[in-house]
Amino acid sequence: MKLRKINAAGLDLLMKLEGFRSTPYPCSAGVRTIGYGHTSAAGCPYVREGMKITKKRGMEILMNDLKPIEYTLSELMEQSPDPSAFTDNMFSALACFLFNVGDTNFLGGSIPGLIMRGEIGEIPRFMKMYKNAGGKPILVSRRAKEVDLFLAPDTTK
Repeated sequence: MKLRKINAAGLDLLMKLEGFRSTPYPCSAGVRTIGYGHTSAAGCPYVREGMKITKKRGMEILMNDLKPIEYTLSELMEQSPDPSAFTDNMFSALACFLFNVGDTNFLGGSIPGLIMRGEIGEIPRFMKMYKNAGGKPILVSRRAKEVDLFLAPDTTK
């Protein structure tokens, strides 16, 4: 399996969407969070009251949190009829999406099946359905930005 990585556009988007906080705060769903959207559900470090991190440490945590996401998406795309049909921006947009919704919600939803069947054109519509947090539709703008990245052509440097 070819392990894919989030690209610069995806990482930049994710960091902007999550923002950085050096001390714990409750996210929109009420989960204790620190750094660039890190929660204890993602593993170490466990978020506890009184902790404080630097931006550098926040970036290290974020990159660590992305590893299982990159693995999961790489594995799913490898099972699709044409893994090369997924652009770097598509992969990165889905990484941002999965980072936010969590693996349980993601893997229990429709998008993994769409990926494995190669139904790429349907994915943005399903991404937009995940607009609620804490029972309220507060993620509409976030999903629109993720979909915009998903649909954007890759740029070469």
